[in-house]
Amino acid sequence: MHFPSLGRRVLAGLAVATLAACAHDHEDVTVTSARIEVLNSGGTAVQTVTVTPNNVTGGPLQLTRGAATTIRVTWLDASGAADPANSDGDFQVRFAPPAGSGLSFSLTAGSRTQGVMTGTTLQSTAVQVGVQLYHTGENHSDFDARVPVTVINPPA
Repeated sequence: MHFPSLGRRVLAGLAVATLAACAHDHEDVTVTSARIEVLNSGGTAVQTVTVTPNNVTGGPLQLTRGAATTIRVTWLDASGAADPANSDGDFQVRFAPPAGSGLSFSLTAGSRTQGVMTGTTLQSTAVQVGVQLYHTGENHSDFDARVPVTVINPPA
């Protein structure tokens, strides 16, 4: 016997169950903003920018041309407290510089919230760089915003 409509209903039910499992697994992740810090060689924040999907406070991030700049992101909830996503191994920060901007980002080995951003092209006008809380286990972003970045010449 062939039951094509039954098969479609079973598949639809499995899809709904899978989506429900995703939402349930990380219901404690309630990120509403990201605190992005530029760190000096000693690991101390020398600049802090906070972004939401619609607002930027303290920007732009300022990089020195050619210098590998350490960037740390802390995901925050609505109260401004650190969100559980910061220590959840299923999430990582991703920066998406626009093509041709001369900006790049790579995660520090073993870290999901810290990495190195480098600018090779002077950017006196801020470039909008995407920042994401990326859910690696499910291949989607759970938070998206933009942070302005400028690149300056090294001090003389």
